[in-house]
Amino acid sequence: MYSEEEFQEFKEQLDEVSKLTRQNNKIMRSIDRSMKMSMIFRTLYWILIIGSMLGAYYYLQPFIDNFGETYNSLITLPEKIKNL
Repeated sequence: MYSEEEFQEFKEQLDEVSKLTRQNNKIMRSIDRSMKMSMIFRTLYWILIIGSMLGAYYYLQPFIDNFGETYNSLITLPEKIKNL
C-alpha cells in the first residue's frame, strides 16, 4: 500500500501540522484574551468619564443655577430700565 518512506513523510507532515495548529491555537487564545481585556478597560474608561461628568455636574449644579439666574436677570435688565 504505502512504502515506509511515504509513511514517514506523511507522519512528519502530520507532526508539523499538529505543531502549527497548537501554535495557532495559542496565538488565537492570546488575541481573544487581549480583546476581552481591551473591552473591559474601554468600558471602565467610559464609565469613569461619564461618572466624572455626572459628579462634576452634581457638585457644580448650585453654581450653574446661580449663574443662570444672574444671566436671566442681566438679559431682562434693559427692559426694566426702559420701563422706568
